[in-house]
Parts: sequence; structure tokens; C-alpha cells
Amino acid sequence: RWYPSSKRCHGCGFVMASLPLNVRTWDCPDCGTQGIDRDVNAARNILQAGTALLAGAES
Repeated sequence: RWYPSSKRCHGCGFVMASLPLNVRTWDCPDCGTQGIDRDVNAARNILQAGTALLAGAES
């Protein structure tokens, strides 16, 4: 329920401690990925999490 899909970098997994809703793009301080769109990032993270969950369920 509280998966940090918007605050987690889709590239390296770094999680921002705070990311106000008015911040629409951000840069990852850990891996340096720039211009991360909040909504696209969340979609990528949810896809990765769902794929991992399904992969574990099939084995």
C-alpha cells in the first residue's frame, strides 16, 4: 500500500526521503539520473515490482 513508487529511482533503487507533490521531476542524488518524471518513474517502478512478484510466484 505504501510502496514509494514515485520517490524510488527506477535506475538504482534510491528512495528520496521527501518528495512533495508539487515536484514533478527530480534528479537522483545517488546514480545521477536527471529529469526523472514523477509519473513515468512510478509506472516503471510498479511494472518492475509486478514483474518481480510474478516471477517469484511462478518458481
